[in-house]
Amino acid sequence: MKRPDRGIEFAIEVFVRGHSAGRSRTFPYEVSRVGPVWLMRDAPRKNPRNYRKEEWIRMTSTPGRWMQLCDGTREGASSRA
Repeated sequence: MKRPDRGIEFAIEVFVRGHSAGRSRTFPYEVSRVGPVWLMRDAPRKNPRNYRKEEWIRMTSTPGRWMQLCDGTREGASSRA
């Protein structure tokens, strides 16, 4: 797989961090990198019903690999414990 341009990677990171900063006004919205994809979601909450949606950003990851990464980090998965 061809490596993407560093400028594009930087632009995606700026977008992800800026978008998350805006969403953090009401409750902390965390950003993490899971392999080649970015994950944006609420920080852990006391009441699971209050979670907003998770948002994923990917550029070069194959769909199969992307789904494996998503399945391992979904709400209620061990990464939240």
